[in-house]
Amino acid sequence: MYLAGDDSTNGGYDRQWHIEKRLLSDGSLTGFGVLTVDPGTGFDIALGVFLDGPALYVSGMHHVNPPLPNQDLQIMIMKIDATTAGTITTFGGTGAVTENPTPLVDGLAVLGADATHTYLAGVENVDLINSPPTSDVGWRIEKRVK
Repeated sequence: MYLAGDDSTNGGYDRQWHIEKRLLSDGSLTGFGVLTVDPGTGFDIALGVFLDGPALYVSGMHHVNPPLPNQDLQIMIMKIDATTAGTITTFGGTGAVTENPTPLVDGLAVLGADATHTYLAGVENVDLINSPPTSDVGWRIEKRVK
C-alpha cells in the first residue's frame, strides 16, 4: 500500500511531501518505507499516489513564492521507482513536472493510468485566504502522456 500526504517536520509553514510504503497485512513500513520530498519552503502538499507497474506517480501542489499570504501553489507531478523511491528522470527530465495555470492554488491528484496516459483531477484558482473568496474555483481534469 502506498500513501501520500504532507508533514511539517521542517516547522512552521514549511510543509513537505510525505510518501509511505506499507504492508497491507499489518500496516508496517516496508521497502523504501518513508520518502520525503521538499521542493522548497512553503506549502508543498502531496494529494495523490498511483501505482503503475514499477513506477509511482505522486501529484499535488508546490508553493511557488512562499510565505503566506502568497497563495501561488502550482501543480507538481513526480514519477518515482516503486521499489527504491528513486526519481525516474525520463519523466520531465528530472523526475518531476510542474505547471502553474493560475496565480492562486492549483493542485491535482493522480486517478489512474493506462498503457500510454495518466488521468488526473483536481482544482485550480482556489483562494484560501480571502473571505469571501476573490476567485472562481474551477475543476481541472487532465489526460497526460506518460
